[in-house]
Amino acid sequence: MRILAIASGSAGNCTYIEADCSRLLIDCGISAKTASDALLSRNIAPSSIDGILITHEHPDHINGAFAFSKRFDIPIYINPPTYKAAKRVSRGAKINLFNTGSVFHAGNTDIEAIPVPHDAADTVGFRISTSEGEIAHLTDLGRIPDYLPEKIHDARAVILEFNHDIEMLAKGPYPSFLKERIAGNNGHLSNDTAAGFFIATDTPNLEALFLAHLSRTNNLPKLALSAAQKAFDGNRPETKIIIADQFQQREIILP
Repeated sequence: MRILAIASGSAGNCTYIEADCSRLLIDCGISAKTASDALLSRNIAPSSIDGILITHEHPDHINGAFAFSKRFDIPIYINPPTYKAAKRVSRGAKINLFNTGSVFHAGNTDIEAIPVPHDAADTVGFRISTSEGEIAHLTDLGRIPDYLPEKIHDARAVILEFNHDIEMLAKGPYPSFLKERIAGNNGHLSNDTAAGFFIATDTPNLEALFLAHLSRTNNLPKLALSAAQKAFDGNRPETKIIIADQFQQREIILP
């Protein structure tokens, strides 16, 4: 199992996942060239990708997806409300529609599209089930729904949003309406909320936790890392904590 956080943040998001001889991208909010160059730098052929999974239509998640799909003949997996809200003409991109809450197949993996609260048409997270274990990808959500803990219970790896530090956001330069949007129930997770999710959730198989979508204005890597470490309270030394970055690739390979 291989996870490569190519880019993570408000300037663009893209994650590569490899398991069961399947290769997937979750979102492609960076340019198709940037994404393909990043893959090539890791000896991954862009044309070998089995599918691009789209979480929602905000530009930092879809900007390069359709161009990448067309250039390398890769299918895009997207739900109908998101596809409609994206206002993109496929222009040769292969579009595979899924329904939120359903399980669909891409490569050799089964993927559950999990509804999450965010200010977009129909935002989803993904639980990817493989013979090598489960991977959960959960970014761009303002709160933790009651059903979410069971979705990560068996995961070997979780990519979870640690977007902002509450105090930095409150004292930061953003206008009030934007602060309220970020901190609201349909906005983004704070470090404390994300960490509290793990304090309250049993994850016996967890080997890797990616801290994703960190704000470069309202967060610091050391604050997100400290919150995540406190969530495990020193009891999970076997769990690797990786801070996903906007401009530097971060990778883990789980045997």
